[in-house]
Amino acid sequence: MLASHTAWADLIIDERHHKAVHILTSPSTAIIYLNGNKLGESPLDIDIEQLTGLSNRITALPMHPHQFRQEINLSKGSLPEQLKIFMDIDTRDRNQQADDASKREEQIASGDDVIACKGNEHIQTLYFDTNKHRISDAQRTHLESLSCDLLQREVLPSINVYGQADPRGTREYNVELSLKRAISVKEALTQSGYPSALVTPFAYGATQLRDQNNRTLPHEKNRRTYLEIHYNE
Repeated sequence: MLASHTAWADLIIDERHHKAVHILTSPSTAIIYLNGNKLGESPLDIDIEQLTGLSNRITALPMHPHQFRQEINLSKGSLPEQLKIFMDIDTRDRNQQADDASKREEQIASGDDVIACKGNEHIQTLYFDTNKHRISDAQRTHLESLSCDLLQREVLPSINVYGQADPRGTREYNVELSLKRAISVKEALTQSGYPSALVTPFAYGATQLRDQNNRTLPHEKNRRTYLEIHYNE
């Protein structure tokens, strides 16, 4: 009898701390990440721990052209039973503002009080040859320099690495290839000393085929990764 009571109590405690949230995306499916971990394609149910005082970040990456990455932060406390994410909301301007803020932060931090690590020339976009995911020696040097500079900061920022591919090949292949490209960048950063937990790779596949002016990009411009540097509060 005591064992049954204990099992029932554990169930109640577990239900209080976890909640299933149903994720829907519109107008089509998307790849869903929870706190940087890939979960699968929408629609799906995700189990989220709540009442821990921590927020949860849901990232939805589009699987089709003319759609955009969406970021949802669920704050501590009660969680919704269902979350619908609209993939056709253009978030590029907001993402560009984050990039500009990161660049301003780098400019501020490039004074005499910061150690110069192989110079201050950092790149946030890296391009790849067809069907390749390995970075070049020159790209590795740039990433080592970026890592070295960021490691001098009082608070280390988190880095999101987004891999992309050109439209040739199947959707599954392009997602896998773009993830390998993002992982190659992460490995270069972590091998130079940056904490692995602060670098998260994402895979777009071949969905981001146009620039800010809605012009179709050439294939060589789609075979890339780009970095977003976030200074968390």
